[in-house]
Amino acid sequence: MSTFDFTKIKDFDKHIEMSIPNYDGLANVFRQLANHYSDPSTLVLDIGCSTGKFLGSLERKDDMGLVGIDIVDIVDINNHILYEENEARDALEDHLDVDIVSVVISMFTLQFMSRNERKDTLEQMRKAVANGAVVLVAEKICMDDATLQTEMLQMHMEEKRKNFTDKQILDKNAELSNSMRCVTEAQLLQELYKIGLPTRVWQSYNFVGYIIK
Repeated sequence: MSTFDFTKIKDFDKHIEMSIPNYDGLANVFRQLANHYSDPSTLVLDIGCSTGKFLGSLERKDDMGLVGIDIVDIVDINNHILYEENEARDALEDHLDVDIVSVVISMFTLQFMSRNERKDTLEQMRKAVANGAVVLVAEKICMDDATLQTEMLQMHMEEKRKNFTDKQILDKNAELSNSMRCVTEAQLLQELYKIGLPTRVWQSYNFVGYIIK
């Protein structure tokens, strides 16, 4: 059974930009929100940071730490951030016990977790919000309306054809089907309301972004 391996992508950041319509818009919204809510002498945590490009683009305030967390060792990680190879739930728990965290970022990370890991990670996010942090979450969702879901997938397929061949798209979809677990927006909101008060700040096709305070 084949699964999608992000580390085998030659230029992962470019690949993401071509795969998710208006990804630059999401990155810009999350960047401005992270810069606004981050504080000096605190930590900003990015779980599933991959190459660290987004985290490395954030404003650096006095004595503020930028911590990127992922389960794989990306060799070209941004040198200006602290990288930790760890499970998201464990890293969050460790930092929340000893550090002041102002922002937690999760961009298309929860959807690749097992149910138990996702539940535990969301619980750590809840603790972060309870301690005064904001959480930025972006996920791919399934539409609650089955007909609309089909239409959105077809439109997204046409967008992907601008950058990939049909074989590349089908091969990737087959690999992702073994590792990605998307929920409906209603299910996602149910999870996010357990963390705090979610507000949608971005959407493109089946991709959504929220801030939780």
